[in-house]
Amino acid sequence: MAWLRVSPCRSASCYHTAADWQTDRGSGFSASEITQAVQRRLTSPARLLVTLEVRHAIRHRDLITQVLGDAVAGVHSQLEYQFGRDVARSHGLPTGQQQFRVPATTRLADVAYEEFALLIELDGRIGHVEEGMWLDRRRDNAHAIVEWLTLRFGWREVVHTPVLVAADIAAVLWPRLLPPHT
Repeated sequence: MAWLRVSPCRSASCYHTAADWQTDRGSGFSASEITQAVQRRLTSPARLLVTLEVRHAIRHRDLITQVLGDAVAGVHSQLEYQFGRDVARSHGLPTGQQQFRVPATTRLADVAYEEFALLIELDGRIGHVEEGMWLDRRRDNAHAIVEWLTLRFGWREVVHTPVLVAADIAAVLWPRLLPPHT
């Protein structure tokens, strides 16, 4: 989306450009441009929702509205959106907290199930190689020290085997839902 690389939205026409861009894509839809624009503070979900209200012929309106709702909740990437849609919601997992600051650390996790002390880290294609992998391990170790379990998934798992990802998460959550043995 070329307009994203230029500057933040400073007029209503920018928000309409975002809506037009999604409409012009034909049958394709991508959440990444919307989440990137919001994450980079080029626009806000509220501004784009207002644009959707005044524009009537918007292709993928329901999907865009869902993505904007997820952006308000803290979704920062296409992978996080896919996780929410294809893993968590579609398999009935509890709603996790997005961009969660782990207690007793200064670190953020992509998704957290706070009552279960479970963190989900979603590794996209960028930032999780070489130095990034070392930083990921340091973060996972810091979380383990304060008794938080981290499950880490990448694009391939979330997109191609969401059932297995959901099963892994459920396998951790389920025993923690049961009352302790007496």
